[in-house]
Amino acid sequence: MQFSDNFVKYLFAALSTGLFAFYLGELFTKGDANSFFIVFAIFSAFYSYKFSSHYRTKNAVEQLITRNGESIQFSSVKTLLFVNPSRVENIDVNRISVASIGKNWLSIIIDGNGNGFDFQLCGSRQDIESHIKSLLDDQELSKIDFRLI
Repeated sequence: MQFSDNFVKYLFAALSTGLFAFYLGELFTKGDANSFFIVFAIFSAFYSYKFSSHYRTKNAVEQLITRNGESIQFSSVKTLLFVNPSRVENIDVNRISVASIGKNWLSIIIDGNGNGFDFQLCGSRQDIESHIKSLLDDQELSKIDFRLI
């Protein structure tokens, strides 16, 4: 059974609210509260952001992988709420020899020597593969070995 993103988002938001309310209740009734509840309330609140539409839009495959002339710009997921920078790599299309694609990640091998880059993304294997293939022409596609893992 798989839960929708909205369900998980609201579940963690409710958990966060409940833990925070329990913390405040303990604090006001006993005059002392376990910091465990406030730590997990904050964690739950930030984790619920991962399932929001804002996070999904900001980290869509189309936003993280773009073509700039003869190179492709790859960015990793922007995981923190208020921080914009993420790792960005510009890789010449002719240097890419292997693209290994898994759920939510991409590994690019350059020059056929086993060295390359790994990127965390938000998307299925098929979404990542189809977007990368849409950025390349037939000649460039024939030089790259795509592996779905």
